[in-house]
Amino acid sequence: MATKETLKIKISGYEGFATRIEKTLPFWVSTIGTASFQPPVHRPLGIDDHQLLYTLSGCGEALLNGKALSLKSGTVYYLPPGTPHEYHAESGIWKTLYITFGGCGMHSFFGEAFSAEVDRSVEFEAAYRELLELKADPSAYKALSLKLYDLLLKLSPYAGHGIEPNEKAYSIISHAMRLLSAPKNVYVDEVSRQLGISEVYLCRIFKKHTGYTPVEYMNRLKVNRACALLRNEHYSVGVIAAAAGFESTNYFCRIFKRYKGLSPLQYRKECNQGAGSAGSASS
Repeated sequence: MATKETLKIKISGYEGFATRIEKTLPFWVSTIGTASFQPPVHRPLGIDDHQLLYTLSGCGEALLNGKALSLKSGTVYYLPPGTPHEYHAESGIWKTLYITFGGCGMHSFFGEAFSAEVDRSVEFEAAYRELLELKADPSAYKALSLKLYDLLLKLSPYAGHGIEPNEKAYSIISHAMRLLSAPKNVYVDEVSRQLGISEVYLCRIFKKHTGYTPVEYMNRLKVNRACALLRNEHYSVGVIAAAAGFESTNYFCRIFKRYKGLSPLQYRKECNQGAGSAGSASS
């Protein structure tokens, strides 16, 4: 017979695993559930999956890398696979929601463990309920993958590096992109001055949210412009370099080869050969 204490720590939800067909998708859910009386957890080796723990009510304390984290109501706690961790109720009843998950798409998300009190716009509880319902339906594995991806996107601004998850960062990045996309050549220090922030700060948040430094982003835009111009054999490489926004032909050729794997003239030759073959096939 179950004791009263056993019933207290009973966890409800989907305590299963991800099926083979679910694991063909970029994101999949392994287990999902709620603990009305969250029991103490001690995992010196971590777990095999990614984990999200959300505090519904009460407060918990997590120990991670020797540091104590307070997990109060509305806080999301993320742990990567294989991360040693432990957590317990700080006082009284601690009610939580949890999701364990994985997928190749996780290479683009988070990285390190983090905890953050999330905004209402994330709608974690509503997303959890939808994920729980989808997980119970074997035919809904694609919708389940999409819903998990949607939740992870909403949580991604809160992950690591101390970058503020608010509209300020996005506004800075949006303005920087417009300035860097201008036809004329611009420098990163000019962009940071116009935005009223330091160059170091601009590079840090730009890289975090785009995956590129401002210089890499600008050079890729210039290379894309050059690709379109190279299809016209009447333009010399020097003219195209200047039109694309490069200050020297040598630098243009070096950057072009780095991103495309071909010199500008080799790229032009391949493009024009391909166009000629297509024309012959259609005639």
